Amino acid sequence: MSALAQVMAAAEQAAQEPDWAATEAPGPDGLLRCTVCGGKRQTAVTLLGRRTVVRCDCGCRARRDEARRAEIQALNAQARRRDCFGPGGAGIGWTFERDNRLHPAVSDTAREYAARFAAHRQAGRGLVFYGPVGTGKSYMAGCICNAVIDQGYTARMANLPDIGRGLQETWDKQVYLARLTDCDLLVIDDLGVERKSDYMDEIVFSVVDAWYRSGVPLIVTTNLTSDELSKSSRLAERRVYERILERCRPVAVDGTSQRRQVMVQTWASMRGDVKGEA
Repeated sequence: MSALAQVMAAAEQAAQEPDWAATEAPGPDGLLRCTVCGGKRQTAVTLLGRRTVVRCDCGCRARRDEARRAEIQALNAQARRRDCFGPGGAGIGWTFERDNRLHPAVSDTAREYAARFAAHRQAGRGLVFYGPVGTGKSYMAGCICNAVIDQGYTARMANLPDIGRGLQETWDKQVYLARLTDCDLLVIDDLGVERKSDYMDEIVFSVVDAWYRSGVPLIVTTNLTSDELSKSSRLAERRVYERILERCRPVAVDGTSQRRQVMVQTWASMRGDVKGEA
C-alpha cells in the first residue's frame, strides 16, 4: 500500500465511531462510567434548579483521537518524504539524530536553518553547501529536508541531470518547472556535475530562474570551490551562480571524504574476515 493510500485509509478509520456503549456501565451513582479507565461517561448538572444528566468524555476517546491524529500526521510525513526524495528514498534516513558531527559548525548551521525555517521561508533565504566530494553536503541538505517535513512543510530534493531528463521527457516544460518549485523548500543536489553544453546551460538556467521567480527557499550542494561559484569566467554560469548567491548563504564543508573513510574501513574489515577464514 502506498503512503498516500495509508493516509487515506487511516483518515477513513479515524472517521468511524466505535461502539462506545460496549465499554460503559452504570457506576455507584447510577451514572455511566467507562469500563476501561473508570472515567465518567455521564455527569449531572443543575440548570435553573433542574438536575440534568449529560454526556461527557472519559478520556479514552480523547486519547484515541490524539493517537489517530498522530498516526495520520506520521503517515502524511512519510508521504511527503517519499515525494521529497523520489524513487528509492535514500534520503529518508538522513536525520540530525544520525549526524556524526564531523563538521560541527556545518551541523550547527544546518540545525539552525531547520529550526528557524519559518522565518527563512518567509524571507526566501537558503544555503549553499560547497566543498570536496564526499564530505557530507548532501546528507546535511537531506537532514534539513526531513526536519522541515517533520514541521509540516513540503520539500523536494533533486539533482540537475535527473531534472534535465525530466524536462526532456515532458511536452510542457513550464508545467514541469512549476511542479518542481511547488514546495516549501527546494534542494538542488550536486550543482556543477552536469555536462557542459549549450543545451545543459539552458536547462540549468531554466531551473534556477524558475526557482528564483517562485521565491521558494533553495539549498544547493556542490563540489565547486568558492572562486568557481563567485568568479566563473563563463557567462552562462555567472548568471546562474549570481542568482543563487543573492539569496543563499555559502557554507564551506571541508575535510577528507567520508565516503573514502568508509571505503577504507570496509576494505580493512574484509581483509580481517579473509585472514580469519584462513
